Amino acid sequence: MNFQPHISHILRRSLIPVLAVLLCTVPPVSAQTKDKTSVDITREVGGTPAVDTDITNRVKSAIAMDNALSGFDIGVVTTKGDVHLTGTVDTQLQISQLVAITRDVEGVKSVKDELKLKP
Repeated sequence: MNFQPHISHILRRSLIPVLAVLLCTVPPVSAQTKDKTSVDITREVGGTPAVDTDITNRVKSAIAMDNALSGFDIGVVTTKGDVHLTGTVDTQLQISQLVAITRDVEGVKSVKDELKLKP
């Protein structure tokens, strides 16, 4: 019996999703300095766009994980660790929840709430 086609099919079906996940979770890019030592770019540029983008993505992910808030179109902009939230929600409680979720994200220095209530 030739099991090669069957094994190949199984490997393709199981390895492709695993590889996709691994590629999406690759750690931050490292750069080589002149003395050949590895430097983590995100640490090297603390408080700059690379770190701010990471904070923004983590805030958006945290909001998306909350079922009561995930349906709203919330704008998140981060500048040097200061997060600005914009958008419209139904209740003051939702605004409070969004601010609290944002404050709990690592790297957030302050939260500016520019959220509005629906009329």
